[in-house]
Amino acid sequence: PGKGLYVSEEELDRMLDDYYALRGWDQEGKPTRNTLVRLGMKDVANRIKAK
Repeated sequence: PGKGLYVSEEELDRMLDDYYALRGWDQEGKPTRNTLVRLGMKDVANRIKAK
């Protein structure tokens, strides 16, 4: 179905940024502090912030 179709590296990077933002992750693919708190993981968020 996708034969001959491709996505440029720039477009892939943009799509990845959008995907991470929708998930509540930073640009490295890690959950943001707000995401951790929203998921009930405030203790983890606090430990990460302390580093």
